[in-house]
Amino acid sequence: MSYPFDVGTSHFAVINTDAVGHDGYAPTAWLDADLAVVESRGAKIIFIFGHKAAYFYAYTGSSPSSSSTSSLSNKDGVAANAFWDVR
Repeated sequence: MSYPFDVGTSHFAVINTDAVGHDGYAPTAWLDADLAVVESRGAKIIFIFGHKAAYFYAYTGSSPSSSSTSSLSNKDGVAANAFWDVR
């Protein structure tokens, strides 16, 4: 359920962050392989989209929500670092 597409020199990667049994995780191996290919082709701008927030920002006055506990950064520190370290 992750897929890439290009528009001109821009690359878009839509990642499935809600995989069954792996909710709140990014497909880092798939994403790393995809970005390696498009970087070799000379992509100028890269966009990555997913259903879960990559980082939850708790602004003053906000209350905890389901998105604060299921963001990629809050769910699993090792997995979050793997996402942020992709290419």
